[in-house]
Amino acid sequence: DGRYLLPVFPAVLILMLNGARRVLILCRRKRGPWPARLLVGLSLALLLGARFAFPPRLLGGSGFGMPAADLLADSKADGQAWLVSSDARGEGMFVAQVAMREQRRPTHFALRASKMLADSSWDGQDYQALFSTPGDLRDFLLASPVGVILLDTTMPPDRRVPHHALLELTLRDFPRDFNLLNTYPLTRDGIFYPKGLLVYRVAGRSTMTQLELEASLERILRRRVPDR
Repeated sequence: DGRYLLPVFPAVLILMLNGARRVLILCRRKRGPWPARLLVGLSLALLLGARFAFPPRLLGGSGFGMPAADLLADSKADGQAWLVSSDARGEGMFVAQVAMREQRRPTHFALRASKMLADSSWDGQDYQALFSTPGDLRDFLLASPVGVILLDTTMPPDRRVPHHALLELTLRDFPRDFNLLNTYPLTRDGIFYPKGLLVYRVAGRSTMTQLELEASLERILRRRVPDR
């Protein structure tokens, strides 16, 4: 993911500025047309290098605003937890949309499947799914306060991690427990998917006044949340 290159950017910028300073010092010491030509050539080389090293790209997807708005307007979803399963970018967009649109807090809880159904380090390394069978995952979801599940079906194969595939299989194998509520269009990498996001409602789930969840963040914070 390109966002992991951000920590390197300050060092690259410092090296570029230092190189430009040295070129300016050299130009001041030399006379004639070639120092100016050298400066222009090096500047173009730096610009082209930065262009290919950090190519511009789109955000990567859109379409999570509409489902977030519909769920926030649904009184049946008040006090429930909403589980979204996508890649890091998709889950982050849905959580951000809920946070921006919610007027009363905390009324709704947006959970990332990558944190609730799997364990990994902060950069996605040492990945381990927490459930191995559809039955085990079904039992966990029915015992949890999750009332709505959002499944992103637009992810390419190289981004589909085991817990996402298992969740998709669980929702398909247990239609009585997970009812398809709606479908929404998604755009990923410039491609439009008319039914890219599937939204399921957990059968028999009602509004809850108290939310109790535990997420494993031992590899990030070296403890579990909540810490008991």
